[in-house]
Amino acid sequence: MTGRNKRRGRRSVHLLIAWTAVDRIEQTARDEDVVDRDGKPNRSEMMRIMLAYADRHRPKGWRP
Repeated sequence: MTGRNKRRGRRSVHLLIAWTAVDRIEQTARDEDVVDRDGKPNRSEMMRIMLAYADRHRPKGWRP
């Protein structure tokens, strides 16, 4: 499911992630200092960074 986030102008993407992966994403966010104002790991921003990286580095012509 995707949609347009009017406030930021970004597309919204919804992912279903296992809790074990959530823990790894939070740890990666802490390691990379991707945190919110309260110092908590920002999972949403970390996932945006990870998806952008995957998009830039996927093999040409790759299909799921």
